[in-house]
Amino acid sequence: MTKPSSFSFRLSKLRVRHLALLEIIAESGSLRQAANTLSVTQPAVTAMLQELEALLGARLVERDQQGARLTLAGNAVRERLCLVLNALHGVEATFLTTPPRPHLRIGALSFAMLELVPKVLATLRKDRPDITFEFIEGTVEEMISGVLTGDFDCALGRLDSQINTLQDSDIEFKILCNVPLRIACAENNPISKRRNVTLEELQQEPWVLLPQGTGSRRTFEQAFAQRGLLPPFPTVESMSFVSNFHLVATTNLLTISTATAVEEYCRYGIIAPVDIQWPVSLAPLMLFARKNTMELESVQAFYQCIEAHTSTPS
Repeated sequence: MTKPSSFSFRLSKLRVRHLALLEIIAESGSLRQAANTLSVTQPAVTAMLQELEALLGARLVERDQQGARLTLAGNAVRERLCLVLNALHGVEATFLTTPPRPHLRIGALSFAMLELVPKVLATLRKDRPDITFEFIEGTVEEMISGVLTGDFDCALGRLDSQINTLQDSDIEFKILCNVPLRIACAENNPISKRRNVTLEELQQEPWVLLPQGTGSRRTFEQAFAQRGLLPPFPTVESMSFVSNFHLVATTNLLTISTATAVEEYCRYGIIAPVDIQWPVSLAPLMLFARKNTMELESVQAFYQCIEAHTSTPS
C-alpha cells in the first residue's frame, strides 16, 4: 500500500466546518461577524482558523484594527474549498428525494429557457425521469462565475471575448449552435409592413437596446459599423429583453434580440418582426462545465440530449 504524503494526510483531517470559514471571513471582514454567521463564539472561530492554518501549513488570514482579510494563500485556498463545499451541496440536493436521484444545477441565459430547454426537458422526462433539474437564469458573467465556483454543474451561455480568458482554465466547452438575431417592433408600427428593410432605414429609427458591453449590443453596433454607418444611439437602455419587447409593443421603438425570442413573442401577438436578415450573429451557444463535472453521467445525458435538439432542424 502506498503511504500517503504528509500534505495528503493533513488534508484528510479537514472537516466540513472548515470549508465555509474562509468564504465567510472574506465576505464579513471580521472574525466576530464570522462567528455570528456560524452561530458560534469568536474564540471558536479563532480555533477553527488556527486548525485550518495548521493543517495547510500556511497563514490564511491577516488581522489588524480594520478587521480580517485573506492573504494570497487564503484566497487561493478559499477558491478550492468553495468548490468542495458547492460539490457537497450538489450531493445534498441528490438526497432530497427518496430514493436519491441525480440532481443537476444548470445556469442558463433567458433566451435558452424559451424554446430549447423546454424541448430538451420534454425528451429527458421520458428518457431519464430519474434526473431532477434546477435552472438559474442570469448573465454570461454569472454563468461563468457559477461554473468556476461550483454553484452550477454546467451552464448554457454565449462566450464571446470571455472565452479567451478561460482557455487555460479547467472549463470544457461544447459548441451547440449559432444564435441569429432579429429586429422587432410593434404590430402597428409601419415598418412591420415594409419589405427588405435596410440598415440605412433602421439607422433613422428610435431604439430600446441592452446596455453597452452586452453581446447583442456589440453585434448591433458591429452590423452598422461594417456598413460604414454610425450605429443609432438608443432612446432607452434596458437589461431585460422581455421588458424591451413590452416597451416596443406600446411605442414606436425597435429592438434587437435572438431570433428564438422574437419568434416566440410574435406568436403571443405582442410584437412583430422587421423584414431584414441581420448580417451579424451572436457568439454560438455553448454548454460549459468544469472538466471533472462534464464527466458526470447526468451532465453527459443533458449534453447529448441538447446536442440532438440543436443539430436537428425544428
